[in-house]
Amino acid sequence: MLERERELIDALGLGSDGGGGWSGPTGGPITTDKRDKPVMEFRTRLARVDDDPPWRRGSHDVVLLHHEGARLEVVDDTGGRTFADPTAPQLVVPASRRHVVRPVGGYALWSEAVVPGGGAWSYDEGATPARVDGESAPVREEDRLVELLDLESHVEGGYYRQIYTSPDTVGTPGGTRVRANSIYYLLDRQSPIGRLHSNVSDITHFLHSGGPVRYQVVSPEGELRDVLLGYDVAAGQRPVFTCPGGWWKTSSLPEGVSHGLISEIVAPGFDFADQRLIGVDELRSRHPRHVERLASHTAQHQEDR
Repeated sequence: MLERERELIDALGLGSDGGGGWSGPTGGPITTDKRDKPVMEFRTRLARVDDDPPWRRGSHDVVLLHHEGARLEVVDDTGGRTFADPTAPQLVVPASRRHVVRPVGGYALWSEAVVPGGGAWSYDEGATPARVDGESAPVREEDRLVELLDLESHVEGGYYRQIYTSPDTVGTPGGTRVRANSIYYLLDRQSPIGRLHSNVSDITHFLHSGGPVRYQVVSPEGELRDVLLGYDVAAGQRPVFTCPGGWWKTSSLPEGVSHGLISEIVAPGFDFADQRLIGVDELRSRHPRHVERLASHTAQHQEDR
């Protein structure tokens, strides 16, 4: 086992699982549906090319999110093959689709989000398809991500595109929302700040490439926290981070960082009606002791530049 693999397993709390690899604890928003099932759950996994993962089938949609390492091959029982890597890092496996997930070479670290949560994997016997031949290392074209991923400018700053939308809906205080949805979100040197805003739902962030991305989040009670979404797990960075609903959040690229490409999964699903940007005056009224640190990340400050 490579030193990097052991570092990730230890820092992220991964344990050997029944799917041919290592998995972390399950996380996700506390919101549940009428049947008391979580609207979404996720876990982070690591596997090696010489592991032998079985066929598996889940009762719910699975969103696969590549973090680092080799390209991730997904083979379904129709013979179809798709790959996840930094230039196409998010894949969706529809509910009940029999499939195998495995790295093409070396090792891969990824997360799996299940919508809705509370579903259990079933593992099937039988020979899995032969592995593909080819390059195991991801193709990196960071300077073309806006073009390659067909991203557009976001009102917060940065760039985005919606990828997954759950076919089911749930009731929320703001009205009916899809159970969960996801986007790509990118910060680069041309747009290195995501403006300070709040969302009603919990949002989980999954780093695909670049970083670290710095998040500053403020609780409803006024507690300010710093989070680094990154790969230096020995220094306390993490590739996955959840911002609770109702918190203020801003993101930015530290000096010298070229970009940060992430996926965000929102559950219950995102609607622009559930988002609020904040200006300097409101920030001063709500959280005066944080104005000095956060004023430059507000919508008002960005518009005045």
